[in-house]
Amino acid sequence: MTSAAESPLPAEISSFRKVRWAGLGNLSLSWMDGLLDHQCRELKAIRELAHEVSRRTRRVVFSWHNAGLAAAGGWSFEDLEAVFPAPRLWEEFVRAVGARESRLLSGGSDWKRSADSLLQMREDRLAIPAVGRALQDACSLRRLDPAWEGACRSARRAAAPMLTSSDREVETRVEKHGWPGLRSPGERRPLSGILSWWGEERKQWSLGLARMASLAAEAESLLSKGHMESFVLPWIDKFFISSVRLMDSGYLVSLVRWIEDRGISPLILFWEDTIHAAQPSFRLALDAMRGQGLPFRGIGVFDEEASDRTLALQRICSAHQEVRLFALRPWNDTHSPVAFHRMLQERDFGFFARYDSSWKDDLNFLYVGTQVFPLLSGAGCGGSLPAWAAVGHRKYPLGRVFRHILRRRTLGSTCCEREDPLSAQYAKWANLR
Repeated sequence: MTSAAESPLPAEISSFRKVRWAGLGNLSLSWMDGLLDHQCRELKAIRELAHEVSRRTRRVVFSWHNAGLAAAGGWSFEDLEAVFPAPRLWEEFVRAVGARESRLLSGGSDWKRSADSLLQMREDRLAIPAVGRALQDACSLRRLDPAWEGACRSARRAAAPMLTSSDREVETRVEKHGWPGLRSPGERRPLSGILSWWGEERKQWSLGLARMASLAAEAESLLSKGHMESFVLPWIDKFFISSVRLMDSGYLVSLVRWIEDRGISPLILFWEDTIHAAQPSFRLALDAMRGQGLPFRGIGVFDEEASDRTLALQRICSAHQEVRLFALRPWNDTHSPVAFHRMLQERDFGFFARYDSSWKDDLNFLYVGTQVFPLLSGAGCGGSLPAWAAVGHRKYPLGRVFRHILRRRTLGSTCCEREDPLSAQYAKWANLR
């Protein structure tokens, strides 16, 4: 079987029944296809709500999708060019964005200092822990086999530039903890891959911030003049780490303030999901941020007033002038916690009648091969399920197949694989691939 990790999937693949995965038979593949049907309904609802909010408020909507449980929603959206009513308007927009981007990047030391501050927060939250986990993987085996000592030393040398004296507990954990056990080959994150990923993040971060701000500002102008009906700017990222609860709210707050400091009035739909029917981690963090006077509000399970999730559109439109960020689940507040592995084994078609968007919880293998995967915290619960699938006579990372089918079903003919340069550059920075 030919490996095709980077080659494009056949455009006509829009059904899981055409995929070979985990040795599943036809009935199990049909169940997976039904599950993806409901996942596509979820993505369509996300896209429709975001665009409708933009239409009604005449504002740019930032659609932020927290990795990993809510990450797939970021794949809901068409290329940026697709929402423009005329090619000439798009061409003018591209030129204006480029000019504004250049002005921002040449804005002096204050600009660089603010961008570097956000980058440092990302490094502390995402890169350093990932390096620590990879270092632990590399060094744990030497307790079982001294031959691994050399590999451990090499890993420590490679990781050293990322670690400061305050990060030495990473190596201490390596000494204290035993081998965490085997991970699926597709879900392993070698240290070299993590360092390469973070090196690219460092290079592109400031440029990406400038591009995001420029896109929002120029689109805001077009909306105010009535030249466009709506404009949504999606972004998948690890905006909030639920496992550390209240300790991780600082990054999100700093990011919103950074956008405001660029002269933009953000209207943010913050998509988060949870397996908890009450008191999810982000709800607790949101309550704390609201207590500090920040204009953030939850809807449904994230709202201290337990508002109705089905009335999200009305709630957002009535309060958008006073509220910067609305947090909500991707589908609704249905709570039907059943393990994915069990549903797949039993082919639980009844789940579709009580569909719960949090079915993806801790299933990191769903994102292997996409830009979401490096943002995830741990190994997930893939177990014996492979992180790759076969389409035709080729082997692909499962996440690429998952994303391809979802986008093909959600966007149909507007699912453009030949992106214009600006859309492609932004999509890469915003982890939408």
